Amino acid sequence: MGARWLVGDLCPVFRGSECTDRHLTPNELGDFLSGVFAPLAFLWLVVGVIYQRIDVRLQLDEMVQTTEASVRQAIATERAEETARRDAAERRRALLPRFSIELHPTKGQIQGQGTVTLHYLATNIGGSDAFDLSMVSSGCAIIKLPGSTAVSGGAPEEIALRIPLTDGEFEVEVFFRNGAARYQQRFLGYCGGGRDYRLHAKGDPQELG
Repeated sequence: MGARWLVGDLCPVFRGSECTDRHLTPNELGDFLSGVFAPLAFLWLVVGVIYQRIDVRLQLDEMVQTTEASVRQAIATERAEETARRDAAERRRALLPRFSIELHPTKGQIQGQGTVTLHYLATNIGGSDAFDLSMVSSGCAIIKLPGSTAVSGGAPEEIALRIPLTDGEFEVEVFFRNGAARYQQRFLGYCGGGRDYRLHAKGDPQELG
């Protein structure tokens, strides 16, 4: 009854003075309902689009955060692995034999014909013993070799080198075995021109292939 009254009261809106029975035709009723609900439908569509854009934005933000977290995790993992590799290399280095060659503190120089003979002390300052020890040199002659075994932290072994008095470099290479592997450690010195003939290690021992 109420709906019929509402529809009847709307008759003058559509027909003006021609409205006599106060009732709308189906077409007029459809136009009325379309006019009422079309803005609501459009508003609902707008609200839906806004909420969809908000949802997409939230999803994108979540993806960005997830990606950034993955990148940070990958960087942290890479740094941890690099630290572990360095620590492992440092432990291996500490366990290897390693030599120090110093001038003998009491034995002086012996001058020869264009050469000088010097005495050195070779000490294994590494973390394990060296076996099958040998030495070769370029630029000078080794006239006294240490024993074949150098104990870690043991007494220094005396060696003697005959070095030319001319200016230049000379090199001493120490070879030894540790376990199943064989290693080489290189030392460099300078002769002539008032040099003090000290030997300087050129890095840590290197495993030979």
